[in-house]
Amino acid sequence: MLFLMAMSCMNYINMATARSVDRALDVGIKKALGSSQVSIMLQFVIEAVLLALFAGIVAVLLCVLLFKTYDDITGLGLSLSQFLSLSNLMTYFGLAAVVGLISGSYPALFLSRFKPGAVLKGKFATSKKGFLLRKSLIIVQYAISSVLITSIIVIASQTHFIKNKDIGYAKEGLIEIPMPDDTDLNQNAGSFIDQVRLMPRIRSAALSHAGMDGYHSAGGTEMNYAKNGPEKVAISYIYVGQEYVKTIGAEMADGRSFDPKFLNDYTFLINETAVEKYGWEAYEQLKWSGWNKDKNWRCIGVVQDFNMGESYKEHTPMMLLYNNDPNIDSKIYIGIANKNLAGALLDIRALWEEKFPGHDFDYVFVEDQLNALYEGEDLFLDLVVLLGSIILLVTVIGIVGLISFTTELRRKEIALRKVSGARISDILSLLSRQFLMLMIMATLFAIPLAYWLSESWLSNFALRIESEVWTHLIALPLCILFTALAVGHHALKAAMSNSVEALRME
Repeated sequence: MLFLMAMSCMNYINMATARSVDRALDVGIKKALGSSQVSIMLQFVIEAVLLALFAGIVAVLLCVLLFKTYDDITGLGLSLSQFLSLSNLMTYFGLAAVVGLISGSYPALFLSRFKPGAVLKGKFATSKKGFLLRKSLIIVQYAISSVLITSIIVIASQTHFIKNKDIGYAKEGLIEIPMPDDTDLNQNAGSFIDQVRLMPRIRSAALSHAGMDGYHSAGGTEMNYAKNGPEKVAISYIYVGQEYVKTIGAEMADGRSFDPKFLNDYTFLINETAVEKYGWEAYEQLKWSGWNKDKNWRCIGVVQDFNMGESYKEHTPMMLLYNNDPNIDSKIYIGIANKNLAGALLDIRALWEEKFPGHDFDYVFVEDQLNALYEGEDLFLDLVVLLGSIILLVTVIGIVGLISFTTELRRKEIALRKVSGARISDILSLLSRQFLMLMIMATLFAIPLAYWLSESWLSNFALRIESEVWTHLIALPLCILFTALAVGHHALKAAMSNSVEALRME
C-alpha cells in the first residue's frame, strides 16, 4: 500500500510537470499582472489537495460498492459501519490531503518559478534539476515495478510448489470419515473397516486417531535404544490401525508395517527423520515403555517421511503407534483405488448406514482438506497480483506522462529533424534511448532489492523454491514493452504532426 501511495505521488508530479507547458502561459500572465510566486504556489498546492480529496471521495464510494466482494474474497468478516465510522473517514481524507500536499509541492514550486517574459514570448525551458528529479522518479517507478513483477512471480512459483509438492502419500481418492459421537456403535468400526477392505474398488481402509490436516500429538518422552540406553527425545506420535500406511499410500523405507499375521498391541513405526535425527539406524533395537512406564513397545519398521498438514513444513521425528480401538475422536481413512468414486461411495454409504444407523455418512476428501490449508497463500497471491496490477497501471500512466512531457519539450527539435530529412525510426530511437537507460539503471537497483525481499519471504518456508536468475531479469523486457508502446504512440504523434505549427514561432 505504501508502494501504491508513493507511486501515486510520483505519478502526480510527473503528470503535473507534463502539463506545465500548457500552464506556463497562465503563470506568465498572472505574474505579469502582479501575482506573487507564493500565491501561485498556493494555488497549485490547493489544486492538488482538492484533487486528492475528490479522489478520496471516489475511492470511498468504490470501497462501499466493492466492500462485500472484498470481504467474501478475504473472509475477514469486516464491518461496513466500522469502515465508515467518523474517525476512519477523517483518517482517509486526512491521508488524502497529505498525499495531495506532498505530491503538489514540487509542481507548485516548478510552475511558480516560470519567468513571465520568457513564457509570454513563447519560449519555455526547464532546468536540469527538474529533469534530474523527474528522471529519478521514473527510475524509482521502474524499480518498484520490477520488484513487484519479481515478487509476483516468486509468490506464484512458491504457491504452485507447495500445492504440488510430493507429500509422501496418495491424497487422491483418499477420504476421511469421522467416527460418530456414540461409544456403543463405535465398536462396529472394526467390522466396518474389514468389510470395506473387501470391496472391489477399495485400496484399503484403516483407523487413525489423527487427521491428515496436521493436527497430531507432539511432546517429549524417553526412548530406549540399545546402543545409547534411555534418552529423552522430542517426537510426535499418532495412533493408527493395522493398514494405515497402505491406506494412505505411504511407503516403507525399511522393516514392515503392521501385519495382521503378527499383530501386537505394542508395536510402532518411526519415520526417516527420527532415524536421521537420533541415529536409530538399527530400528529393531528401539524400545519404548510408554508415558506410564508400564508397557514394552518395540519398533518394527521405518516409514518414509510424509507431510501431515502443509507441505512446506519441515518434517519432524514421528512415531506411528498401533492402536485399533476406536473412540469418538477417531477417523476412518479409506483409499479408493480407481476413478469410480461415485460407485465406491455408494457402497461405503450403504455399509455405513448398516453399521452406524442414525448417523450421517459425513465424509471429506483429504485432497480438499489439504487445499483448504493453502487458502491463506492463495489469497495472499491474489491480493499481491491485484495490488501489483494497480501499481503497474499507475507506473504506466506515470511513464506516459513523462514521455508526453519530453515529447512536448522536444516538439521543435523533432520538427527541425523532420525538415532536415530525419526518418520516423530515427525520431523513435532518439526518444527511446533515454528511457532505455533509465530502465537499465532501475533494473540494476531493483535486482538486489527484489532478491532480498524474495529471500526474506521464502525464509518462512522450510521447503521452498530456489531463486532463479530469470525471475529477476524478466521485469526488464516487460518494462521495455510497455515503454516502447508509450514512446511509439507519442513519437509517432509528434513525427506525424505538421512541422510548420511547431516552428511558426521561430
